[in-house]
Amino acid sequence: MLARTQLLQPGSLVQHDLRIRLPEGISRARFANELRTAFAAEGWRIRTADQAEPGVNRFLDRAASFLTLAGLTALLVGGIGVGTGVRGWLDARARSIATLRCLGAPAAIIFLTYLSQVLALAALGIGIGLVGGYALTWAAAQALAGSLPVPPRLALYPAPLALAALYGLLTALAFALWPLGRAARISGAALFRDAVQPAGAWPGGAVLALNLAAAAALVGLIVATSGDRWFALGFCAAAIAALALFRGGAWGLAALARRLGHLRRPALRLGLANLHRPGSPAALLVVSLGIGLTTLAAIAQIEGNLRRQLAAEMPARAPNFFFIDIQSDQAQRFDATALALPGVTEVKRVPSLRARVVAVKGIPAEQAKVTEETAWALRGDRGLTYAATPPDGTKLVEGGWWPADYRGPPLLSMDAGIARGWGWGSATSSPSTSSAGP
Repeated sequence: MLARTQLLQPGSLVQHDLRIRLPEGISRARFANELRTAFAAEGWRIRTADQAEPGVNRFLDRAASFLTLAGLTALLVGGIGVGTGVRGWLDARARSIATLRCLGAPAAIIFLTYLSQVLALAALGIGIGLVGGYALTWAAAQALAGSLPVPPRLALYPAPLALAALYGLLTALAFALWPLGRAARISGAALFRDAVQPAGAWPGGAVLALNLAAAAALVGLIVATSGDRWFALGFCAAAIAALALFRGGAWGLAALARRLGHLRRPALRLGLANLHRPGSPAALLVVSLGIGLTTLAAIAQIEGNLRRQLAAEMPARAPNFFFIDIQSDQAQRFDATALALPGVTEVKRVPSLRARVVAVKGIPAEQAKVTEETAWALRGDRGLTYAATPPDGTKLVEGGWWPADYRGPPLLSMDAGIARGWGWGSATSSPSTSSAGP
């Protein structure tokens, strides 16, 4: 039947698809990796159902990484806000806590009393956040329903809401237990003096262990629920290092202010004294501002990189439709038919042929040593074209374009990334997503 259609002609684009349905319990990713390993030299494109379009998947992966960073940043800044708020809240109740301690209230009673209040406030905040987040999602879905390629499915999803609530609870515990444990451990008399002469007490061993457990559980939850676990783990490690760095910077600032505290001008002397005096909030402000500005700068830079990358990959003027495998004797009829359609203002034709790279610098393609990112171009046939002048948007990064009336041995222009991966010198960089340059 296929032979009778006479579609299989020299130069025709032919693609064979084979779909495999795996039995229950078989990992699709593992099966696909085993196929790629077993048939590495065949040039097959092996994809699972969730990898239908690699370009879209790459974009979604980048967008997911950006959203993950934004979410983790908000979590970190919110946690610091929790710690700062709890500390200020306890400072406002220092007289009450000191009075209870002087009256003989055990540290455990004070700790549990104020912990229950913090948990109640955290539960209220989590509830408001869940309701507000769901409401914003519903409003955004209604506003963007006409622009989305698929209709949004609005429903109540308990699992994500429970996960968000768990994030909020662990964040509150991880950042609130330290000031709570410290306030409960200081004696009554010392707590009265704490505003002018901080006692420097640490939480008790049990509270410290509980604090570490809450922080470890939060890190574990972040890594376990992230799409890119190494990225999430790296963010957690970087956040801990940043907190330590800014805390060390605050100590260094206080030490420097103490050394410069003998200035003659009273305003400068008093200002520097406030940076290192007992009870100074300088350390807390340095950590809070430093983390906030660092995360803001990181998000701004990543967003800028994504915008530039999208702008570089997407041409300013892209065709609404493209057609392939138009034979030479069909080109004029196709142009006339397309231009006769309402709304069609321009039709451009680009010569195209298929070929396979058989050798690189005289070395067979199967034996050539190329980078992993460019090895795909040696597998299977590739689309080629030819042109007398550089197409619009082409940027020459090395070498030169041949004259329009060139007659001589064939010359080649390639994508700069592929040329570098193959160890070639001259290359052409094009903003298009074609595997070969013009």
